[in-house]
Amino acid sequence: MFQKEQDLANTLKSRHGKKRYELNHRPILGSSTLESFGPGSRFQIDATVADVYLVSEYQREWIIGRPIVYIVIDVFSRYITGIYIGLEGPSWVGAMMALANTTADKVRYCAEYGIEITEQEWMSSHLPQKLTADRGELEGDKPARLIDVLGVDVENAPPYRADWKGIVEQQFRLVNLRSVRFVPGAIKERFRERGERDYRLDAKFTLREFTQIMIQYVLYHNNNHRMLWYDRNEFMVADNVEPIPYQLWQWGIINRTGRLKKLPEAIVKLNLLPQGEATVTSAGIQFKGVHYGCDLAMREQWFVKAESARLGV
Repeated sequence: MFQKEQDLANTLKSRHGKKRYELNHRPILGSSTLESFGPGSRFQIDATVADVYLVSEYQREWIIGRPIVYIVIDVFSRYITGIYIGLEGPSWVGAMMALANTTADKVRYCAEYGIEITEQEWMSSHLPQKLTADRGELEGDKPARLIDVLGVDVENAPPYRADWKGIVEQQFRLVNLRSVRFVPGAIKERFRERGERDYRLDAKFTLREFTQIMIQYVLYHNNNHRMLWYDRNEFMVADNVEPIPYQLWQWGIINRTGRLKKLPEAIVKLNLLPQGEATVTSAGIQFKGVHYGCDLAMREQWFVKAESARLGV
């Protein structure tokens, strides 16, 4: 009788707290895939510190630290649409680079790293209708132009709720299992025994070389990763669609169109860049402590005029 009358949900909330209840004990009656009509309905973005140490491209004896890996993934098809690997901590700069990569020409992007692909091997160059992120990089006014100008709805997950971005979080686990743990300099164990060799001394790859590894991982995942657990609907089964991200993406493009946003890469980058007031000086256009130049400024002699104005000429 007690078991029938007991309010188990309130009991667990009182015992473990509301946050832990929502994370570990709440009923799971749906999935992220069911909330996505087709490709571009929702992308998820997140970053992690890769469990590997890298070396300098100029002095391979120098260890430069662990890279930050950003992944943008389509919820409907599990197709990875953009990546960014850098040394900046998780920040708007890294998120901005990853979002810019989602709209980039992937054939040209891969060619920059010496990898030749066809357009079919990595064909995404779009922005989504909705973007799910955590409360770090995409909180505040920084993504304002992403929302207002580019038309992307940004959803931020609550604190300590990584399960709201479970699809992209799972990718980081797969990256470690498939690639990172085999790389020299990978972190084998969180804590080393006394006397064991420092795994950092085994680091061999530069940031560029690690990016090449990540590109190859993305190509494998998008084109060969068979998701036997993926719940295909009756239309997919009728069309004999295999649970592979590329095939799901292709099927969605044909049958579930209208969600992806195709914009010029330059326009996307312009609206993702930070905005503010700059000063024209004789040393260049000064913005946030850095000096810039451009052909227009040289043609119109902005810097000469700035120096003349400073001297009162």
